[in-house]
Amino acid sequence: MRENGSNREDGMTIDIQELIFTYLRYWWFLAVCLIVTASAFLFYSVNFITPRYRASVTVYVNNAKESQVTEITTSNLTVSQRLVATYIKIIESDSVLEAVAEAVEEETGVTYAARSIRDMMTAEQEEDTELFKVHVSHKDPQMAADIANAIARVAPEKISDYVVGSSTKIIDYAKVPTTRYTPSHRNNTMLGAVVGFALAMIYLTIRYLMDVRINDSDDLEQLFDYAVLGQIPNFSLAAKGKRYGYRKYGYRKYGYGRYGYSKYAYEKSAYVSNNQDGEGGA
Repeated sequence: MRENGSNREDGMTIDIQELIFTYLRYWWFLAVCLIVTASAFLFYSVNFITPRYRASVTVYVNNAKESQVTEITTSNLTVSQRLVATYIKIIESDSVLEAVAEAVEEETGVTYAARSIRDMMTAEQEEDTELFKVHVSHKDPQMAADIANAIARVAPEKISDYVVGSSTKIIDYAKVPTTRYTPSHRNNTMLGAVVGFALAMIYLTIRYLMDVRINDSDDLEQLFDYAVLGQIPNFSLAAKGKRYGYRKYGYRKYGYGRYGYSKYAYEKSAYVSNNQDGEGGA
């Protein structure tokens, strides 16, 4: 029973220990929900999500042309690091990607729009260095490598046209990936397990809060101002070797009687208390 009877307007009280015992009592339900949702997420990940492969090229940034470099200074390195963000924006521009699309069409015969290549592409700086990587993801591993290498061929020339006095060099060209980049079946399975466990916890919590049964003498004392004088155990349960006593099911209330809530569905045990006239009630 979750309602405080001494003051009905106080709202609902939660017994944390009782709630934890509820979770432990229904551990099998939590396990089943976890396994079912994890299996469902894995099944969906394997059968309904198209695998994608990622190919990458590595680009080195220099703030001066190679013929102008006599020595590398800290100032040159700092400027090069700051230019990385600018170079990435240039590569993502329509003019560069349209040239990349033309190069891809010449090599593979497949036509792409600049926007489509931009959606496949991501670029990021390698920590605090003058290097950055351009990644291309595609459902076809060969096509991912072809588009990435087309970017590697086109980008340096385009960057030098826009940024006067600078140069770039390709460190690594793309290779055809042999393993998928997405989806991660392991991560999706773990996500399904977490979702299932969380939903099961929410269900058990709501079920606990909605339970209006009187489970023990504490619930009676909260409902009424009567002191509980004694308890009549259920000897049949003891004879059957039941470990739980009067707390397992309790009573479900149906209406008022002479001794308070007197009409109960008898299930496991009974209580004896005082009414206002000093008479005993069960």
